Amino acid sequence: MDPLERLSSIGQFGMKPGLFRMKWLMEALGFPQMSIPSIHVAGTNGKGSTCAMVDAIMSSFDVRRGLYTSPHLQRLTERMVFDGKEVEEGELRDALDHIFGIIDGKPSKNGEPTYFEILTAAFFHLSSERGSDLNIVEVGMGGRLDATNILEPAACAITSISLDHQEHLGEEEYTIAREKGGIIHPSTPVVIGPLHMEGDEGRRALRGLLEICTFNGCPTILLSSEEGSEEGMEMLRSSGVPDGRLLVVEGSVKDGRTFARISTAPVVEDGPFADVFQLMDTLLPGDFSTPLLGLHQAYNMAASICLSLLSLPSARSHLRLKEGDRGALNDLIDGSHGELLKDPGTERMAELIREGLGRTRIPGRMERLTSNDVEIIYDGGHNSQAAGSLASTFQLIHPGKKAPMLFTMKSDKDPVSYLANTSKILSSLVITELKEGGMSTVDMARAAASLGDEGFDIHIRPDMDSALALWGRLTEEDSIGIAGGSFYLYEPLMKWLRRPR
Repeated sequence: MDPLERLSSIGQFGMKPGLFRMKWLMEALGFPQMSIPSIHVAGTNGKGSTCAMVDAIMSSFDVRRGLYTSPHLQRLTERMVFDGKEVEEGELRDALDHIFGIIDGKPSKNGEPTYFEILTAAFFHLSSERGSDLNIVEVGMGGRLDATNILEPAACAITSISLDHQEHLGEEEYTIAREKGGIIHPSTPVVIGPLHMEGDEGRRALRGLLEICTFNGCPTILLSSEEGSEEGMEMLRSSGVPDGRLLVVEGSVKDGRTFARISTAPVVEDGPFADVFQLMDTLLPGDFSTPLLGLHQAYNMAASICLSLLSLPSARSHLRLKEGDRGALNDLIDGSHGELLKDPGTERMAELIREGLGRTRIPGRMERLTSNDVEIIYDGGHNSQAAGSLASTFQLIHPGKKAPMLFTMKSDKDPVSYLANTSKILSSLVITELKEGGMSTVDMARAAASLGDEGFDIHIRPDMDSALALWGRLTEEDSIGIAGGSFYLYEPLMKWLRRPR
């Protein structure tokens, strides 16, 4: 059987607990994930955008990169990007063939690997074969038992915590945070999003993560607004982390871009990890921007800059070692950043970061599309936090306006909390159903109706084509439209947009 067909036959939504199969596969492949410096990013929302911005930043520094994200929107090859280009289908097919050969030759006593485990193994194998200097890896779900958690990362991040995948991760933000915190390794620098600004549950989740950081002796960076900076610093200092930084982020959106002014403050003066923060302390404060829209992207941008600066010395040393520069090994051992501060130098490094951020593109996340002079904003986020970001971004771009929304969800999501956060920007709601694993239109309509009279009409169209046709007419009346609730809505939406009408 063709390897791609065999992978598809396994089904991408199957799950098996444990890392036994991944460790077995990595050993059979020669531990390809251990030979390349890596960045590991978890989080309920924001991890894909953060990874994309890291990849864009590192493209400015002549570093060979492997980027691994999920899910894919239209093509399986979207999940693996090497040096800015999707892996070729033939190359992926060959990698899968090699991995299936291992699986068939010596079956694991823990059962057959899952769809995601096989793809993850294929990514690490391909990245090693290509000679990457840095792997940028997005967690699939959770963290502790995710197939990607077989790394020894140069840096890791937890971008955000909110309720999602509760059947696997737990019913509270605290338990979800502990699961995501499973990617934190001893002495590894950790970047944490502004959880303390998310109310009592967010503070409790942050305390859980800081406990893990303290136990593992990790230098820790916490992102915050100016308003939350005093509380954030107090939480860092009282947690007992050995060293760290508070990054204060002032975000704004204008002229189709997101801007961030970022400043830094030490948790302890002359801390034991001062060398780890050397590049960050040298380059910040600073002003940066990205074409990715939304105030939440200001924090993702700050996280991506931190992760890039934390991992750049390792990635550059890896590159220099391949080129035969013996001095790179000494720099790698003693953690010296002197080579980077001399070449390209501080000012040029800041310019390169800004140039990289300016190249960031990520489909399906607050993406602005056009069709017949109608502006469409699509976002595939499916939880209440993502819904809030969609609503606030829409209001920033179109203050005082409402728009018809094309909406669908997978069966395991929470439509009530999602629609509660988007209802204020809706003129009407067109509900449709996904072919595989989708929630019924009746259940989604009940969720919408349970909100009471929110001032928008509800239209039920189980057939996707009928829903798109109705929604299209409504968007033409308003000259604007919204689509969201699932990443799996993206492919039918894009096919519909390409049709002549």
